[in-house]
Amino acid sequence: MSATPEHFDAHQEWTERCREQAKAAEALQPAITKIQLAIGDLLIEGEDSPWSHDVYPEAAAIFTKYTVVTLRDFVYVVRRVKTSSRNDVSSFAHLKAVARFKDQPELQKELLARAAQDKMSVTTLRRTIREEHPPEKSKPGKPPASIKLSLPPELMEFVVRYAKKYKVTPDRAIFSMIEQFHEQFSEEEHDAEPEVEGVAS
Repeated sequence: MSATPEHFDAHQEWTERCREQAKAAEALQPAITKIQLAIGDLLIEGEDSPWSHDVYPEAAAIFTKYTVVTLRDFVYVVRRVKTSSRNDVSSFAHLKAVARFKDQPELQKELLARAAQDKMSVTTLRRTIREEHPPEKSKPGKPPASIKLSLPPELMEFVVRYAKKYKVTPDRAIFSMIEQFHEQFSEEEHDAEPEVEGVAS
């Protein structure tokens, strides 16, 4: 079926309505993030209180829109990204992306400010972090666990290239890849729960 002027006008109108909804969702994001961080503060208060027990099952029964995993995420981010590093526009997922820099609050602040200024998606922010802050070199000592892998030649070649680029051992390169996949997979699980993000990032 060929497009007609009416089809073009209808498509333009539909696109404009989508943009309006996107703006409305973006406007809600700061409030949603604020609520998520406030829940994290409450859970930390419960964890650190004299009557402390496993607060998560009880909290999950109260905050029924969130799973225990998500509630733990709130605490993880609140503990690692202090108020001084945050801004008013970063989503919870953006905050979580910089949470691993717990001991570098100025770096967290800088990354979040750049993400806000450049309107980075969470995916873009994660990629920026991987490119600009590659995994550290292997530290001495026995690893917590070890496994043996048999990789196809093309994958082994990729591991070697990765190791050379970041000046780490092949073993450390594989470990770093698994860490990155784990972080990304955890984020995807987190994002799969509609109430966590509240709106698309």
